[in-house]
Amino acid sequence: MNTTPSNIEPANGPDALDRDHKILLAIIKRYQLSIANNTTHSFAAQLFEDLREYASQHFARVEKVLTQTDYPDIAQHIDAHHLFSSELNRFQQLYTDLPGLFPHKAMLAFLNKWLTSRTSIANQSYRQHLEEHRDQVDALLGTSSTPSEESSGVQPPTPSNCAPKLRVLDDEHSIGQLICNVANTLGLDTKTYQSAKDFYSGYEDDISAIILDLHMPDIDGVEVIRDLAQRQCQAQIILISGFDGTVLHSAEELAVSQGLNLAGSLTKPFRIIELHELLVSLAGKRALEETIATPAQKKPEFTREDIEKALLEGQFKAYYQPQLALRDQALVGVEVLCRWQHPELGIIPPSEFIHIAERYDLIDTLTWGILTQAVTQAREWQNLGLDIQLSINISASMFNHLDLPEKILQLTQQHQLQPQKLVIEVTESVVMDQQVKALDSLTRLRLKGFQVSIDDFGTGYSSMLQLHRIPFSEIKVDQSFVLKMQTDPEAQAIAETVIMLGHKLGLTVVAEGIEDAATLAQLKLLNCQVGQGFLFAKPMSPSDFISWVQQDSKDNLPDFHLLSA
Repeated sequence: MNTTPSNIEPANGPDALDRDHKILLAIIKRYQLSIANNTTHSFAAQLFEDLREYASQHFARVEKVLTQTDYPDIAQHIDAHHLFSSELNRFQQLYTDLPGLFPHKAMLAFLNKWLTSRTSIANQSYRQHLEEHRDQVDALLGTSSTPSEESSGVQPPTPSNCAPKLRVLDDEHSIGQLICNVANTLGLDTKTYQSAKDFYSGYEDDISAIILDLHMPDIDGVEVIRDLAQRQCQAQIILISGFDGTVLHSAEELAVSQGLNLAGSLTKPFRIIELHELLVSLAGKRALEETIATPAQKKPEFTREDIEKALLEGQFKAYYQPQLALRDQALVGVEVLCRWQHPELGIIPPSEFIHIAERYDLIDTLTWGILTQAVTQAREWQNLGLDIQLSINISASMFNHLDLPEKILQLTQQHQLQPQKLVIEVTESVVMDQQVKALDSLTRLRLKGFQVSIDDFGTGYSSMLQLHRIPFSEIKVDQSFVLKMQTDPEAQAIAETVIMLGHKLGLTVVAEGIEDAATLAQLKLLNCQVGQGFLFAKPMSPSDFISWVQQDSKDNLPDFHLLSA
């Protein structure tokens, strides 16, 4: 491998296979650095070349050794190798298609997860097998241990002596002890407490993981969650409860909303294998953090001047996420989104700057700029034969201008875009902030032929009332429900209800956040008309969107076609 670090010395036998992981670790560290320095574009080609060489050499050696030493779980290892290669192919194809939008952080997370699974404590049976067959492995790899190595008792790398700390808070002593017994087999440093008071008396800032029972005699689990959030606890949290599943679900939502690191949950009585899988994940994650963690990159604090300069220089760009008819995979439209193309920091997502633009009353200027880009682009697409609708979100402050409908109509007429091709999206919170003015403007927009959509439906306090008051033509099922349809019965029930309600009211129903084929199939069964999500495509620049449309085939969209074709 042409980028192998010089400080990695040659190794023999089983140590040679561990050396492969050190090489992968070096690649990951350089990748982390390139992301931090915004140099991923120049590094990406070399990255894929290095990863393919790692996979080719390491996988061939491992499969040769395990096959000829009769390792009992070889099929599992080979499947993992195939999965790695498949994911690598997918990422490389994505980079080839959309280099400017490549998800480098997702790629890094994939590599980190792979390295964790290969080097975690959970992989000890594999390492033990290699040691038991060291002489045979040496011969298979064409190497042999030198006398000095044998006499000095050189061993393969072992996990850090600083074991991850697991603390268990459960009023049932037998449950707490059971958890500790399982965790001890994984090398975790464990303690169990039967009351919150005892837990607090022995609280340590460097705890790696906390298993918390919600039903405690003195201070219940929800109070503990609140206290841990106030302490800014960085430990991984696992919640357990024998109560109704809705209680556990609500506690999970509470923990996440308060910024805690929720690793999972267990419902009593739980199976040992479920507990073991969660603890293995914790042990491996901690091992990886100790090995490859780099100092967190502090997010820049943007100022009013930064936003004003970006507006003046045209750094805010319209991006487009396709919306497809779920029945026949036809492209019906795009949602218009905003991205900041910062000259030094690269692409910045809206979550980093929208609140600042709102704080300094710059959001209207930003929104008009993006809307103007989108309408202009739609006209250019129509000239190419691509006749689709645009959906764009409008901020609350824009309803302060009662001439909003006239201004939007003037913009569309200027670019010869029919009003019905533009969908104005508003969230329930926007409508509540500007009830009278929003009702005025949205009603007049509908009279002028524009469509009006209620976004994030079901996440507010009075969605049903707004549906009755305002002449919506479309309803969007919020992605917070769609993303959980396969794992959360409550989220599935809410999504089903919103779809049914949309049908009853004669509205077009759009589902956001479709990321897998199972969710797509379920939404089609529910007769949801339109969907968007990463399963289809991510938000794209205009040029990347045209390239996406012009692809001859899409692996996950075998029946894809243009509505206007």
